[in-house]
Order: sequence, then C-alpha cells, then structure tokens
Amino acid sequence: MEKTCITSGGAFQIIPARKGTAKFCSVKCKLKDHRVEKKCKFCGKNFEVIKGKNERKYCSRKCSAEDFKKRIAKVCEICGTSFEVQQYAISAKYCSIKCRNQGISKKMKGVFAGKKSPSFKGGKIKKKCAYCGKSFEVFPYRNHTANHCSIPCSKLDTSKETIEKIAKSIKKLQEENPTLHPNYILSQKGHETQIEKLVREELTRRGLSAERQYKLDSYWVDFAFPEHNIAIECDGKYWHSKAEQIRKDKQREEKIQKLDWMLLRFKEAEILNDVKNVGYEIESTLNRQEGDYI
Repeated sequence: MEKTCITSGGAFQIIPARKGTAKFCSVKCKLKDHRVEKKCKFCGKNFEVIKGKNERKYCSRKCSAEDFKKRIAKVCEICGTSFEVQQYAISAKYCSIKCRNQGISKKMKGVFAGKKSPSFKGGKIKKKCAYCGKSFEVFPYRNHTANHCSIPCSKLDTSKETIEKIAKSIKKLQEENPTLHPNYILSQKGHETQIEKLVREELTRRGLSAERQYKLDSYWVDFAFPEHNIAIECDGKYWHSKAEQIRKDKQREEKIQKLDWMLLRFKEAEILNDVKNVGYEIESTLNRQEGDYI
C-alpha cells in the first residue's frame, strides 16, 4: 500500500502490517524530522540538535570552552572594589578572604547581643542537671541548651528524652539564626563532599549556574535553581543507606514537594559511576520546565 512521508511529502510503498507505524520514506527523512535548529549561545551560529536528547547550547566544544572562560564583573560588598568571577561563581559577594571574613562577622554581629550574649550582666539562673540532679548556674542565653552541670554528665546522659531535647534546642537556634547552621558555615568556607564537587563541576561544564547550600524553608539542599523551583540532593552511601535516615529523607521530600518544588535525588553510586548522565538528567529537567513556561 502507499503512504505519504510526513517530512518530504513524497509517496512510498509499505506492507499493510506497517500501516500504523510507517511515517517516513527513508532514514534521512526520519533523522531530519527529529532535529531542531538552535542558535549557539556564544557565537550566534545556527546548528542542529536531536529533539528530546541533550539539546546543546553551543555549536562546538570550542564555543563552550570560550563561553566558560567569560568572567562577570562584581562589586565587593565590604570594600567596594570591582572584581571578576567566572559564571559559576556569580553568587560571590567579596573580593578576597579578608573581606569575606569581615562580611561574615558583620552578619553575625547582634546574633548574641543583649541577653543572648555570654557577657550579659543580668545575672545567672539556676538549673538542675538532667543526669546527676545537681544544681548549677548558667547565663539566661543558655537556658534552652544547657541541660547538664558538666561535660562528663552530658556525655553520660544518653536517654532518648535528653537527646531529643538537645536536638530540638539546636534546631530552634539554627532556625532563628540560619547563619549558624553547619551547612551554611561550611559552604562559606568552600567545603564540599566528593560527590557534590563532581556534580558542581558537571553543571559548570554544561553552563548551568546553581546555588550551593540553598535554604528552603527549614531545610538546606545541596544545589538549587530557585527560578525553576528545582532542588538537588547528593546522597552519600554511608548516611543515606540507614533505615532511619531513609524515613527522614522521605518526609523531607514530601514537605519540599508541598512547597511546589521538585526534588531530584542522586545516590553516591550514580554520581561516581556516570556523573555525565546525572548532569544530563538535571539539564533535561530544566529544559522541560522552561518548555512548560513558554
């Protein structure tokens, strides 16, 4: 029987069994239909890519490398000096380590002011040790965190109630002062795990700018694209393979989804074995989101 090619418009012959599947007269027409034209992000040259695949933004590796070398001008928030950074470091605020330390100190100023200050002269208050029962005195700012009269007592007290109480008080303190959270402090110092480094480098190679250690409600996520409401988590094998942590991760994911955010989780083995596929999945998700907004 005869059919019409949807690409060239020419007629071609097929057997009846292929009536519902045959659309093209040749492989050339099939490939042509699956390709779309794009404009190179760097040089502006038009080039073709396959639809539904990893739609590249550059016509060649040379253009990709040259665009990656481009630097962005920024102004230091402390000294006002102009400095340049690469595109992946667009969130940089300071021109040097000295200015960065001053900036962090400036943000921390007032966190322990007044009654929260260790040098507060309003007098100490009496408390009872949760382990030995001995009475001891503390400054008012430690009322919610100091539960033991000494370090040995705090180490010996392993009751579930005490552990939960300490964890709750620390969480409350970090929620009130996000800059005291370990994730924030470590990210300011440039600390990252091996798998986080691999993902960051892969995103940079693809020209994707993600925010590291992004605070989402009461949670901190490894990477985030706030403009797309997409968060990325890199799960290390040691911590995230435990039953209790798996349960917490599930609750965390449900709460993040209620905030109208999409959470992409990648296990350590996935990242170490094929980080390029991880990058492709992230980029594809971003492209689909962009397509939904158009």
